[in-house]
Amino acid sequence: MKNLKAVPPKKPDRHLKKLTKLSPGAGYLYKYVLLPKLAGRTVNTGKIDLSAFELCDIETVCDYYEKHILPDRRENKPLVDLYETVKNAPAKARPVKFL
Repeated sequence: MKNLKAVPPKKPDRHLKKLTKLSPGAGYLYKYVLLPKLAGRTVNTGKIDLSAFELCDIETVCDYYEKHILPDRRENKPLVDLYETVKNAPAKARPVKFL
């Protein structure tokens, strides 16, 4: 019984909700293509319902991924931290010599 309580409840995916609001096709692509790929699983293109989305939905998911998901990924945390450190560091003036 203790082990069952230790299992965290499945949280609803906020990205799926947002993408589905933008476009149901974008939500479909996120759920059945992007999420499995992010988890390292293989996506069988023969099992994808091509009528469930339009071409513009692919661009919607790509844009959303770059703006909202990419910075949040654990693998990208060192890069995001470095970017924040460099961005917040004051600029230093140095003499420059041109050839």
